[in-house]
Amino acid sequence: MTRKRPNLITRRQAIASLATITTGTLLKPTSIFGFEPGDSKTRFAVIGDFGNTGPSEQAVANLVHSWNPDFIATVGDNNYDTGSASTIDANIGQYYHDYIYPYLGSYGSGSPTATNRFWPTLGNHDWGDTFPNPTGDQPYLNYFTSLPGNGQVSKV
Repeated sequence: MTRKRPNLITRRQAIASLATITTGTLLKPTSIFGFEPGDSKTRFAVIGDFGNTGPSEQAVANLVHSWNPDFIATVGDNNYDTGSASTIDANIGQYYHDYIYPYLGSYGSGSPTATNRFWPTLGNHDWGDTFPNPTGDQPYLNYFTSLPGNGQVSKV
């Protein structure tokens, strides 16, 4: 019996597929995301493992922007390789500055709604990719200043 070899896809295709699958609709969004209760629908995108700079990351960002989501949530590994303050703006702000508020980076003016619409989760690379690293989250906390509890998204 011969087993059929599965079709392989590129990392970019996998990320785009994940983002497509996890784009959805929330009913009765809360004001924590900058929307008034009673809004009938909220479009959002969930992305992860995107934290480099380059054409693949730009393609994913273009795809996400084409959906015009109300907010973006991430599932981690947003800032390769080690969550450094020197790479966070290039790895995140370059592509999603128009969802971040206040945006303190160099790629644009930030969210036009004057509300934060970017909800990142820390992954191991964002934390410095070492254990233990009790201050590895500091570049993240310094960059995302408007998150609840100064970055403790578990309070959302």
